[in-house]
Amino acid sequence: MSLRGRLLLAVGAVALIALLTADVATYSSLKNFLYNRVDQSLDSTQQPLVQGFGDNGRGGHGSTHSGSPDVGRFAPGTFVEVRTSDDVVAFSTPANLRGGAQYTPALPDHLTLPSNASGGDVHTYFD
Repeated sequence: MSLRGRLLLAVGAVALIALLTADVATYSSLKNFLYNRVDQSLDSTQQPLVQGFGDNGRGGHGSTHSGSPDVGRFAPGTFVEVRTSDDVVAFSTPANLRGGAQYTPALPDHLTLPSNASGGDVHTYFD
């Protein structure tokens, strides 16, 4: 193989490795950014919803709220379901999509939630 051929092959290999490295770095960076945006959106929506349920946001058993919070005001386009620690649905509202359509995802009847070893409130998000 001539020197020109070997140089072209080497430059091509280096360019391919650089492009693959840039692709992996860009993908992982974008993925982390988008997951962080979803987490921030859930966190900013969660606090007003918890306050809307009264009794310091515990809802369900022993709750002092009368009625359901206006989920559409806090989380437009978001399906919200609140379950008690006994896995009983305390509150559920469909996602209100553009054009007036509503969406309710198919959820299992029973969810296995993480244990609450610390004794504080546990919030679990499913997306």
